[in-house]
Amino acid sequence: MAGNHEDSNVPRTPITGQNPGDVYVEVSHVGKIQIVDTNDRSPILKIINSVSPDKYIVDSYGYLIQDSNKKNILFNWSQEFSNRIKEGIRSNKPLYLAIDKNIPAYDFNNGILRYPEVKGGGGGITSYLRDSGLLFCYINGENSPDKVKMKDGTEQYYTPKDILIHEIIGHAIPRMLEINGNAVVNENIVRKEMKWKERADEISHTCFDFF
Repeated sequence: MAGNHEDSNVPRTPITGQNPGDVYVEVSHVGKIQIVDTNDRSPILKIINSVSPDKYIVDSYGYLIQDSNKKNILFNWSQEFSNRIKEGIRSNKPLYLAIDKNIPAYDFNNGILRYPEVKGGGGGITSYLRDSGLLFCYINGENSPDKVKMKDGTEQYYTPKDILIHEIIGHAIPRMLEINGNAVVNENIVRKEMKWKERADEISHTCFDFF
């Protein structure tokens, strides 16, 4: 664990570090779901609100919150996706969402979240730092480098929306709740509600590999 969760009105001060890509975080204050980089907030919220019937915004510190009882006007939506987001928000574990970042690592000596030059995943990845309990979910903001097999036998490139949904619903939220399962099964619940093609089963694609 990275410290006890505190109410969202407690002052938090994420600030840019001395080196490009550094982000300072007060570890005793981490919790819930946060989009630290102000440049990432609008595109991530756009994706979330294009799937969820419940409207989400961020506070001045980038913490994801439901916008009262406001609803998004959508042709298709996924209540499952919104329900899992709510569970993540209620969790006392921290989750950081980011776009166009590399896999982060925590520097305990300087209190800095660093993004080293490491690429991985099919356009996105969820990274859990077991020693600190910090959890990161990032996408590179581009389509997947390879096509993804679908249940109907076709293949398609995943968009940043597809990738972020998979990472959040398939990996990040299950890790926050410590409920393991199959990431593709979780994703397909959302895809079915959205009336999208469902992803082909991947038996070994677990939500996470260790506690």
